[in-house]
Amino acid sequence: MQHSGVDFDVTQVSPRRWLWTIYPKKSLRMTKIAREVIAKDREEAVAQCKLEIDRKLWRKMNAQGS
Repeated sequence: MQHSGVDFDVTQVSPRRWLWTIYPKKSLRMTKIAREVIAKDREEAVAQCKLEIDRKLWRKMNAQGS
């Protein structure tokens, strides 16, 4: 899957546990991030992952603007 130009995957580990992986984006100097999260369903886990991508991109943009 992709969000804001960044590739990611979300897989179920157990009924309420999910693992999402954000893949490196060299042009954004972003590193691979893997995190296990608790979510009620896949949609919630995907939303959490997208939020983390947005946070990383926001931090990168603000760091470049400083």
